[in-house]
Amino acid sequence: MGGGDPKLIESFIRQMIPQRGNHLITNTRDSLESHLMVFVAEDSRLKGTIVDMKKYRKNLHNL
Repeated sequence: MGGGDPKLIESFIRQMIPQRGNHLITNTRDSLESHLMVFVAEDSRLKGTIVDMKKYRKNLHNL
């Protein structure tokens, strides 16, 4: 594992302990948005082009 994975796992485990809850690093919306950015960046890297976030989101909704 690399990057922020260990901290995300640690945060998730802390959240699952009832008396220690509410320690999430980010909310769900922010987490989804950051994952979307990573997917778009990877798509851009593989295609060697700029990817329009608005169009990418629209295509996801059409799946």
